[in-house]
Formats: sequence, structure tokens, C-alpha cells
Amino acid sequence: MTRALPLTPSIGSVARTRLAGDAATVVGWLRVLNGEDGPAEVAAALDALGALRTDLRSLRPILDKAWTVALRDGLDEVTTTLARIAALDGQARLLAECAGSAPADAIVGATAHERAALLGTVPTALDPETGAALAFLASGREPAPLRAAAPVGDPGLPAAVLLPPMLHRRWRKLVKETPRHDLESLHRRAAELIVVVEVAARLEFPVMGLWPAADALRSAAAAALRVGAAHRLKDRLPACATRRELSRIVTRRVRVTRQVEKALAEVADLGHLLPADDDGPAKVAGGGLVVRPGTDGPEVLVVHRVRHDDWSIPKGATAPGETVQECALREVREETGLRCRMEAEIHSVRYRDRNNRAKHVRFWHMTPVGPAAPPDPAEIDEVRWVPPAAARGLLTRKRDRAVVDAYAREHGAQTAA
Repeated sequence: MTRALPLTPSIGSVARTRLAGDAATVVGWLRVLNGEDGPAEVAAALDALGALRTDLRSLRPILDKAWTVALRDGLDEVTTTLARIAALDGQARLLAECAGSAPADAIVGATAHERAALLGTVPTALDPETGAALAFLASGREPAPLRAAAPVGDPGLPAAVLLPPMLHRRWRKLVKETPRHDLESLHRRAAELIVVVEVAARLEFPVMGLWPAADALRSAAAAALRVGAAHRLKDRLPACATRRELSRIVTRRVRVTRQVEKALAEVADLGHLLPADDDGPAKVAGGGLVVRPGTDGPEVLVVHRVRHDDWSIPKGATAPGETVQECALREVREETGLRCRMEAEIHSVRYRDRNNRAKHVRFWHMTPVGPAAPPDPAEIDEVRWVPPAAARGLLTRKRDRAVVDAYAREHGAQTAA
């Protein structure tokens, strides 16, 4: 029996409530932080900033992009400053094992001076515009703006509809798109997955089993990063006679690396816990097979997408208020640099996208009528006119090849090599 989705508020309202709470915590800590605060206060302020920035990343598929980027950029300086102070505090704890050593004492003295200077800059590290935006967000009077068209769907849809693709998105980026050796990215993306898991669990999705695995990965990556820092510090103390703590930490390098790999494998194995969105509307997209006459018969246009590193037929998701026909013409214009006339619809496909969300893509036969602006080279780095048979061999995905086959059946073109 299929579990009925709970009645939940929109994902937009959930995101706004969470971000307002994060912002209030950040504002509170930054107000009380002064030039004499110790490691605990600095760590608490840094944790608050980290929680807000993690939520901004985790929820960014539904948040206004320009607003999110501006707020994160505005928080960069104060976050970087506090992170440096926290690193100095950690270094001081390690150096305590070497007390009495001249090299260690010299570093401790320099560390204390640098820490005091950095802490004195914290009150001015936040520019007035960012400070005002943060205060308004914390008050709830100015909620976080939502995207008009989110990558996972309309932010106004119920959270129960949009959380499944958001969970898949965060899990995929962590498990399939993050290099094993990139400890900072593993730590960051594990934290992002935890945020969405926590929201989903509160709304009665049975995904809480992912939380301990993701948290273990986050902790293992943090430990591995600390080991690296300790190893670099050890190299600065060749004359230190008592380096037991440093040596103990450094000898953990191999063990913590294995812990990271084990934790990542466990998160990957729990992919079956991710729910599918079976009740929400399908994501609608449109595309076009652009055809022109060639010397040996018709030729079709295919594009190479940089981000996916694949050969594709031009297509994309509809924007708010846009019909699928308008979307198809726009996507072809943006990806090929051609203005086209729309002919008959030739094919449609239904499948689940990378975020496991239902997707319906409709394709039309199109004829070029004139040039437009060239495609963005960061998105499309090559376009080719090729016979249908060559296109079929070049296209990366089977569903794109099916579009060429549908055109060939309708127009009697050859697709066999």
C-alpha cells in the first residue's frame, strides 16, 4: 500500500521559516561578540553562520538566485575572519602540548597577536547592506524571496511534493558528483543533505536513516581536515621535543581517510530510502529537431553541452507563464543561435530526471529562418549539422535518438549507418 503524502505547507514557507531562525541566531551572536571573547563564543558564532550558509546552499533550488548569491557573498568576509580565528584557537590547543619549546612559544605569541587583531575586525566585517538584509530576514518582516522557476519545481507547491527531488538532488551531488579526495566538498555537501533530511523527517518522510550516515561522513571529513592541519603544524616545529598530541593526530591520517570512504559508501547504499515524487506534477520541457536540406539529404542540428559533456537535441524546461511551444523555440534559439519556425510535433518522452522527478519533454520539427545571438560558450561549446544517421550515432542519450527516429519515420529519412 502506498503511503499517503502528508498535508504540508509549501516548500517556500518551510524554507523561509528555517532561514529566519538561522538569521536570528547569526544576528544574536554577532551582536554579543566582542574583542575579548574566547574560543567557545567564536565557535558558536561561526557555527551559526555555517548553519545559515548551509541552508542557503541546501535550499537554493527554490530561492531567488541573485538574492542568495548577494547574501552569501556579503557573509563571506565575517565568515572567513571567524574561521581564521577558530583555526588559530585549534592551533593553540595543539601547541599546548609543546609548551616550553622555543619554536612553539614563538608561534603561540604570534597566534595570540593575530587572533586579537582579527577579532577586532569582526564588527566591521559585515557591510551595512548585508547587515540590514540579515536583520530584516531575522525579523520575518522581509522573507527570503523565492525563485519564479526552481530547478526542482514551483516553490509554491507543497513541501511533500518538492522534498523528494530536493533529497535526490542533494544525495546525488554528494554521492555521484563529489571527488573522494575533496574533503571540504564532502563535508559541505554532507551538511547540505542533512538539512533537507531534517526538514523531510519533520514532515513524516521515512528518511531519518540517512541522517546518521550523512553525519558520520561530515564528522569523518572534518577529522581528516584537522589531521591535515595538524600535519602542516608539525612540520613547523622541528625542534619541539614533546609532540605527543601532534604525533597522535598525524598517525590517524590513514584511519580517518578510510572512515571517510566507509561513511560515503554507507550514504550511497542508503539511496533506496529516498522517496519518489509520485503525486506531484511532471516537470514540463520543450525542444526542437532543427532540420535543413543538405547535398545528400536532410541534416539535423545537434549541440554539445559543456556541463553534461554530452551531445543532445536542444531542449529545456518551461519558464513561469511560458507555454511549452514558446519554451521549445526559446531553447532552440539559445542553444543553437538560430531563430526557427515551428513545424509539426514529432515526438514526446516521459522519464524521471536526475532528481527522480517525473519529466515530460515534447519535441517539434523546426526549420531555421535566420540567425540570432550565438549560444553561450559556457553552456554550448559546439553545434553540428549532420545527417540523421550520423546524429543517431552521435547523440548520447537513447531518448534523443528516439526523436531522430520519429522524424525519420515521418519523413522517410535514413537513420541506419
